[in-house]
Amino acid sequence: MVLSGPPGIGKTSLVLEAAHRNAWRFPGGVAYAAGPRPEDIRTATATEMLTALAGALGLEQTDDLARYTAAQPTLLLLDNLESLPPGELARLRDFLRLLGRERAALLALRPSLNALEDLPAARPMPLHSGLAEGEAARYAIFLARQRQIPMTQEQARLIARAVDGHPLLVEQLVAQARRRDLDDLLREISERHGDFAALVETVYAWSASRLDEAGLAAWAALTLFPAGSAPEGLLRAAAGVAGLQNLRECALADFDAAGQVWRWHATVAEYALGHWPFSEEERRTRLVALLPTWTRWLERQPARESVTLNRLEESRPNLEVVLDACTGASYEEVWSFLDKLDACLPEAERTLTLRELVARVRKAKLLVLPAGEEARRAGLLNNLSIALSALGRREDALEPSQEASDLYRKLAESDSPSLPEGWPGAGCRLALSIR
Repeated sequence: MVLSGPPGIGKTSLVLEAAHRNAWRFPGGVAYAAGPRPEDIRTATATEMLTALAGALGLEQTDDLARYTAAQPTLLLLDNLESLPPGELARLRDFLRLLGRERAALLALRPSLNALEDLPAARPMPLHSGLAEGEAARYAIFLARQRQIPMTQEQARLIARAVDGHPLLVEQLVAQARRRDLDDLLREISERHGDFAALVETVYAWSASRLDEAGLAAWAALTLFPAGSAPEGLLRAAAGVAGLQNLRECALADFDAAGQVWRWHATVAEYALGHWPFSEEERRTRLVALLPTWTRWLERQPARESVTLNRLEESRPNLEVVLDACTGASYEEVWSFLDKLDACLPEAERTLTLRELVARVRKAKLLVLPAGEEARRAGLLNNLSIALSALGRREDALEPSQEASDLYRKLAESDSPSLPEGWPGAGCRLALSIR
């Protein structure tokens, strides 16, 4: 298994915990070897790491390691593999190919590397999510009690939310509370400056030092996707092909094959916001420029099928900021996107998680609809009324419902040629029920 992800996300901890829980499966033993961290500015060799593994298993010769693991169920743990130069990494990969069936290996490194992931038995596992909020808060409370720091559950949750469960940042922020006023620290955390900003800076300094101009621009582009994930086509359009690959090589983002999206930790975007913030106008312009790519992505989604709904739910924070940008753009720029998104969304009464998005899409369509499109406006108002009613906002739903009724009545009385297909004509009575 190949674990990759940004610094401090918990790769080493996960490897060691997995070894503790599964050591009983490997009577041949468990062996651990780690290269230096990138900050140490020292490279490792494959020989050094293999020698450490052999010694941990009580073997006198490194050459005996392959034969031993072929005969004995053995678990090998290899950490900080990004410190190996390409040639040494190739030697390690060749050794891993020789291991017997009775062994397992857990490999941990910051950037994901094809040389390891392409091994026949390899299972890549990119880690770009921190601890769940509840677990991160419990961890903060545990650390605070160790240091005799009075910390409430709400204060612990604030820290957990601020760092999106990043274990290293939780640890360092609680440690800061041992040396300074907790209320001041929590205020800095909520405002994203002071010790909070300094700690995020420290965590990502190694990645920033390795990026070229294209990579830095791609890093800034991540802030356009507040979900912490994006479909590949969208991220390529925003970050550029070269920039996207640079992010992967610096352990900032990676492709999640299961979810078919690129992912990154929330603090990666926090770093970008602190260094390369877009003006509101530039952000809106860039979001509007991405609309054709969003539209093409939506066109590939099967209408109203579960896989589509799951993808829309995950992309909801991204789509919400795009909808905000749409309200200041022209009909020509945004209508295809809005119409396609509306078609992909379920009916408001058939979803809980996407109801608010349904209402926002219909509001956005009304805002950009050109004057004189009375029949289309009436239909949109009626649909908006249904969406608001499904949200339980019945008073809010009355206004668009009444406006739609008035428009339909006027159109019917005038026998307007712009009436929707199937409209029964003048003299009919429109009945609207507000659920």
